[in-house]
Amino acid sequence: MSTSNWPRWIADLHRLLPVRAQFVLTGNVRDVFLTPGEDGTTLTSLVECLWEALTPHGYQFLAVHDRADGLRVYPPGSATEELASQLLGVRFQGGQAEISLAQLPRRLRALVQSREVRAAVILDFAARLVVNPQQLSEPEVEFFAACEKLAQIAHPLARPGDSGAPIYNPLLWVCPRDTDLPSWYLLDNEPIHGLALAKPHFEERQTAAMILAPSFTGFDEADTAARDSFTRSFAELSEGMTLKAMLDITQLARAQHLGLAEIADAVRSYQVGTLDNPWKRDYLRDKIRAAEVQALKRVKGQPQAVIKAVDILMRSVMGLTGAHTTVRSG
Repeated sequence: MSTSNWPRWIADLHRLLPVRAQFVLTGNVRDVFLTPGEDGTTLTSLVECLWEALTPHGYQFLAVHDRADGLRVYPPGSATEELASQLLGVRFQGGQAEISLAQLPRRLRALVQSREVRAAVILDFAARLVVNPQQLSEPEVEFFAACEKLAQIAHPLARPGDSGAPIYNPLLWVCPRDTDLPSWYLLDNEPIHGLALAKPHFEERQTAAMILAPSFTGFDEADTAARDSFTRSFAELSEGMTLKAMLDITQLARAQHLGLAEIADAVRSYQVGTLDNPWKRDYLRDKIRAAEVQALKRVKGQPQAVIKAVDILMRSVMGLTGAHTTVRSG
């Protein structure tokens, strides 16, 4: 399957499924993610993104565990719950199953070694499984030792009828930092591979902006140039942000009936909690209009520097982006 439209870490996961038994997902794990599908690219949660990425490989369900909710099956439904219940030997009620930390590795062993069922395990919020990953209690050491053995005894398996290379039923740890797990667990452990989830780059933010644009007032009436200007501006203004932050900005804009041309105000509202932009006040605009003449009178021998400074101020007042890169010639 093509991986060109997936996030980089998903492409790495696809590539390594035949050779790695476990993955440790760190970094920007609480974001939403660009997920290609039949109806186009959408923004989904981590679990949904993983499911969409693994489904083409024949995976039948994800077993998702966290300390707060226990064990659940994704996607939810009686058929997947019945399949997971038979394989794991647990009973699901209301879509969840209570299971202790001590019991978890033994239950997962059947899944990891299954030759009939293609499934994956997600240990979500793995940073909360233990109190201190570098000072484990005896039961916690036993848990990680059992999981380490799972990595060592697992093998890539081909189900009857599979046409591709054998792949693992992997275990995926999800935590912000690799230091959230014991250092010895990851050290020189070849079956375990780290996947760092970076914050979205410009092109990813621009794609997200295209997806979110219809939620802004006036989108249907806007022409192609206005829509293109919006997506570029939103991607520039959201530098360093997550896609979830862009989604939150869009929800604020919808609630305040902001249009495509007001994206800077929407971002400002998210960042500082107000739509009021002091740069747009009339008396400041008048001062800046006269600033070049006054500055040239006071600053001698540096006309280019004066023009550049005034240009940056004027572009800020006009709500334009790229004020630091575009300067009038003079």
